[in-house]
Amino acid sequence: MKYLRLAFLSLVLVALAVVPAAADVFERLQKDFTPLSGVVIMPVDGEFLIDLDAARGVAPGDLFAVVRTGERIVHPVSGEVIGTLDDAKAVLRVTRVRSGYSYAVPVGDAAAINRGDKIRRFEHLSALFWDYTDQGESYFQQLREALPVLDWQAYDAAQARRPATPEAPLKFDAHLAFVARPGALDVLGPGGQVMHSYPLVAAAPSAVAMPQPVAATPVPVPVPAAPVATPAAPGIVAAPVPTAAGIQRAQQQQWEGVWITAEIDGTPVGMEVTDLTGDGRNEVAVLFHDRLEVGRLEGRDYHTLATLNFDGMERSLAISAADLDGNGRNELYITAVRNGQLASRVVVLEGNLLHIAQSNIPWYLRSVQWLDEGRILLAQRMGGLEHDFTGSIFRVRLTGGQLSEGPAMATPRNLDLFGFVPFAGRDGATLFARLNPVDRLQVLNADGRVLWESSRRFGGSEVYFERLSPAAGTAQDIREVLIHPDLGIGPAGEILVPLSEGRRVSIRIRGLGPSRLVAMQPEGSLLREVWHTQPQDGYLVNFRLADVTGDGRAEIVQTVTFSRPLMAGSGRAAVVVYELHP
Repeated sequence: MKYLRLAFLSLVLVALAVVPAAADVFERLQKDFTPLSGVVIMPVDGEFLIDLDAARGVAPGDLFAVVRTGERIVHPVSGEVIGTLDDAKAVLRVTRVRSGYSYAVPVGDAAAINRGDKIRRFEHLSALFWDYTDQGESYFQQLREALPVLDWQAYDAAQARRPATPEAPLKFDAHLAFVARPGALDVLGPGGQVMHSYPLVAAAPSAVAMPQPVAATPVPVPVPAAPVATPAAPGIVAAPVPTAAGIQRAQQQQWEGVWITAEIDGTPVGMEVTDLTGDGRNEVAVLFHDRLEVGRLEGRDYHTLATLNFDGMERSLAISAADLDGNGRNELYITAVRNGQLASRVVVLEGNLLHIAQSNIPWYLRSVQWLDEGRILLAQRMGGLEHDFTGSIFRVRLTGGQLSEGPAMATPRNLDLFGFVPFAGRDGATLFARLNPVDRLQVLNADGRVLWESSRRFGGSEVYFERLSPAAGTAQDIREVLIHPDLGIGPAGEILVPLSEGRRVSIRIRGLGPSRLVAMQPEGSLLREVWHTQPQDGYLVNFRLADVTGDGRAEIVQTVTFSRPLMAGSGRAAVVVYELHP
């Protein structure tokens, strides 16, 4: 009887957990694929303008059928015309959205498209479902019921032509392919690009079946296999392979291989791990709003080498390193503001003294891991009151001992300098992982089109500065500008992304933590979590993958804020090291 009650409770819990999750996915599908009618305005340089824009819910990647009106459908009794037998004579894919109209490119032959043609979003388009999980035909039926405007291929026929693995080039004879991979339901458009991605959940049962009596024998819980790319270290937690189990057991935390090397007074805003002396050993530079501290590890003991206090009217925001003068010693490039305007600076370490080599630089500065080049120094300008970041992201050079503007980087126009990293897609094209303004992790192509977006928040930052509001009437009309945390590249090419939970009331009012560093494995234009660091109770300010111990092996170094200043206090933080090898 005891096990019967437990079995019944387990079934109820699974039903309660799965039904809302599945419903949420299907609701999002219905929202993303809502039918919409419009008209072709005119052809423009191989594309077509349509009379729909973002205010009507149009987004890049949306597919519109160019409608050919067919035979009228006449009611046999009333004689009333109740519709027409329409079909698609061509298909348009939205590329750019403007105010009042959008650009769309033909998918296939454009000869039949004319000015004034009616268009309908996601109607009269063919679709298929490929299942690489155990979702089965019942899940396909729910998809078809959620999106009845699509012309679906039969389940068995589609599965028979399914490629062996979802990693293979997915070529299909339909306008849309719905691909169920482990952990995600991806929607692919013409050419195989990902249009949408949703967390994959088990198909909800139509009713909760009454349990049968079970033997009083514990049911073994399957142990998911560890992802290949997970570093074999106690402080690293492998992401579980998705299973159908209703209850996931928490893995026991092991703190061997994770250690705090320096406790810090104050609340840091950034950190860099780099060789500042040219001796082949890395120093740790911790940045605060009003000062910079540099230290070094000897074993697990941390020794402060130098401290530099800044002008109290300036506010430091971010720190990066680069060796632009080629002397074998990296310089520190600090983004800072003064009275709401950029006043960045270059700091160098000479002996045990830090000094400012250049100041009042009107650029945001950040070093970025750029594909096969390694870390390079980039910059971007501040715009007017309505634009905090403006113009191209460009490479920084050193000319005559002063920083100068180098060539513009091939980045999407909607990309800001902070909170992104480039990586190579499956076809070799450069893609960009970035945190959007509401901390969703996205993958963009070079044109800025969103290929994938996370369903949960990543990132999390407490670093900001103040600017006048665009509608400012007095000096008190100010707003806050958030500086996103860094993203990076992991030891096996993973995208490393900070993730801080906690309160996000506004940019100014935040209490972030606990936090962890998450490694996301690129799979084409998708990202899948493969491991994360053991969570810390505080807010993850910044991280670096570098050899901080001098043993020739890289560690994950994090700066974590554990308490904020209260009244007369200054707050507490620490440098935390995660070993990547046992």
